[in-house]
Amino acid sequence: MFGFSFWKIVVLVAVIAIVWFGFRWLQRIESERRKAAGSSASRIDGRRPVAAEDLAPCPVCGVYVVAGSPACGRKRCPLAQQ
Repeated sequence: MFGFSFWKIVVLVAVIAIVWFGFRWLQRIESERRKAAGSSASRIDGRRPVAAEDLAPCPVCGVYVVAGSPACGRKRCPLAQQ
């Protein structure tokens, strides 16, 4: 019932080879697409661009805000004086 013949083994090896080389081909295409899309942007682990800004603590309330941001509207806000 489950006899192995020469042609069954050949077909099995061919299917495995097609899947293997197809997977490698898709990985190569994805790698080239990533390289072309984000070569100038800095990336973390090749996933997404980094958009980071330095934060400074507010001396009044202690909340961290982006340096150079507008005033928050609270009384005694030091950012309103800048």
